[in-house]
Amino acid sequence: DSNAPCTLLFPDGTQYIGTIKNGEITGKGIYKFINGSTYEGEVLNGLRHGKGVFKSEDVLYEGEWKNGLKDGKGRMKQDEMELEGNWKEVILEGKCTIKWKSGNIFEGEMQENEMGGNGYMIWYNKSEKYTGQWKNNLQNGFGIHIWYDTKSNNKFFRDRYVGQWKDGKRNGYGIFFYSTS
Repeated sequence: DSNAPCTLLFPDGTQYIGTIKNGEITGKGIYKFINGSTYEGEVLNGLRHGKGVFKSEDVLYEGEWKNGLKDGKGRMKQDEMELEGNWKEVILEGKCTIKWKSGNIFEGEMQENEMGGNGYMIWYNKSEKYTGQWKNNLQNGFGIHIWYDTKSNNKFFRDRYVGQWKDGKRNGYGIFFYSTS
């Protein structure tokens, strides 16, 4: 038991290099897993706990951990997207930002890993923006959808819908404004 770095090799091939206190893996260390993924950061009783970075072939998560799970503020890059926000036991909750490699952006509230609550989405390639209420990753409730005319800087040259949405489609009362280009 010391604060000097120790190396442990587990039967499944996992390697730990870091501190051990009172017979427990506690402090700061590095886990190297046999599948090539790593974790570097704070640990408590053998679990990722505190601030740390997890890297695998297709995921990078940098942020807070609790009892081995993503919990707290963090940023994750995965496949074609980057998510930044607050995790609660690996579930993204509350305010967050999602950026896709395509240029699309969502900024708003998440509920159980899905867009839910208030937020906006910009579809870069389509030159569209929706601002309003979300549920189950779709526009639900009141919102404003704008289609931008990319050939003009005049903000009046755009179509827009202001009204009710259900499951990603205009539904209920609303007004559609057509541009006069």
